[in-house]
Amino acid sequence: MMQAELIEPSHPELMKFKLLRNVLLLAALQSAISPAFAQNACPLSTEKQANVAQLFFGRSIEGRKPLTDAEWSEFAATVLSRYFPDGFTAYDGDGQWFDPRSRKIVRERSKIVVIAFTGSDEEFSRKIHAVSSDYRGRFRQQSVGLITEKACAAFRSDGSFRSRIRSIP
Repeated sequence: MMQAELIEPSHPELMKFKLLRNVLLLAALQSAISPAFAQNACPLSTEKQANVAQLFFGRSIEGRKPLTDAEWSEFAATVLSRYFPDGFTAYDGDGQWFDPRSRKIVRERSKIVVIAFTGSDEEFSRKIHAVSSDYRGRFRQQSVGLITEKACAAFRSDGSFRSRIRSIP
């Protein structure tokens, strides 16, 4: 006659099985839920997902004096404001970078611009590239530094985030 062996809940093999089962169940549940949360994962209900860019505009211009405050103001008013009419933040910086042509470290004053944009990724990319291209051409720059990231943003005290972004031809 065969006897069944009673497995105690504290048996090491049973505990390993239960732990493995729970880990696999948790992983499956997380992978099923994560995409839904990722679409609206802002911690505050008043926030919207946004693309954020930090642009670094050098003020040194080869063959002439550095970019003046008046020239910067005109660029900000006519170019940045046209592409990002909902606003941006600009502040002064001191930067340095390696110039591959001269093989030297270059130090220069810069303007740093922070933009939060809630339109499509494609529109964001197009506008950032247009601003960068305009600045490089207008002020004979080799490059404009750029850092982008995804973030959550809200700008109005009542919690709404309005967007007046219109298409720029």
